[in-house]
Amino acid sequence: MDAPGPFFILVRDGAVPIELLAPLLQRLPPEQYVKRGKETYDSRRWPLARDAALARVVVQRFDEPEIGQALAEAEAAAGDAERLRRRMRLAAARLDAASGTEPSRFMQQWPDATADDLAVLSEPSWSWRVAAIVTNLYAAYHAAAEGLHAAHVDRGVPGTSAEAVVNLTCQALIEGRIELEELIDAAMQLVVGDEPNSAV
Repeated sequence: MDAPGPFFILVRDGAVPIELLAPLLQRLPPEQYVKRGKETYDSRRWPLARDAALARVVVQRFDEPEIGQALAEAEAAAGDAERLRRRMRLAAARLDAASGTEPSRFMQQWPDATADDLAVLSEPSWSWRVAAIVTNLYAAYHAAAEGLHAAHVDRGVPGTSAEAVVNLTCQALIEGRIELEELIDAAMQLVVGDEPNSAV
């Protein structure tokens, strides 16, 4: 049985031994996809909301105020894909500003960029690290709100919310802010909390 969500990527890339996930995998049902919108889906085995929840767990380990503010905004917008996309676009502008990216390239990536987004490119930049963490946070919440696309379902692979969680996790691991066992335990708590008749 494949590992779910971000753990699929972490196992594939050799960052997590599959054996560590045995208790988690034993609690998961077989994969079943459900239609969420006209062109999007969700997984009953690993609902995308769990990716957003794991992103929250990881991001809470960072102590920069910009990251804390972004988490509060992501939580306030949870489930609102369009609102989260606007926050992600602004965060991407901050990341591009920190990277020294030309505004024309940003406009190519985000043709619906607003004047506020473009203004960020000329403001004093955040550190690249903080901008990347915030961008990945919004990416996780946005993708979880938007749903899986047919390509993910057809291939049986996790969506972009999982990729964003992996990026956050790797940064936290590098900095010693979280241990793999803590992430796995958080995932287990999410699964147990979703089970029928679980204690809340």
